[in-house]
Amino acid sequence: MAGLLVVDIVTGPDEFWVQWVALAWGVVLGVHLLNVFVFDSLLGSEAERRMIERELRKRNDGGSEIVSSHMSNEVEGPFGCG
Repeated sequence: MAGLLVVDIVTGPDEFWVQWVALAWGVVLGVHLLNVFVFDSLLGSEAERRMIERELRKRNDGGSEIVSSHMSNEVEGPFGCG
């Protein structure tokens, strides 16, 4: 941010635009903070597990015994590593 302030000052003191960059950066960091610490149950690993279960149910035409056998506490990657 300090580098952008220097560029802003060097390019011309008549327009002070670096505050808008700082504001946008702050908003993005604030949204990220809410996503990680506040809304983890809505957007985190639990939500990911619920979405995977829903997709498996759709693929198996509602076969709940197949869904439960495919789900574990961890989701594995494409090569068996999670």
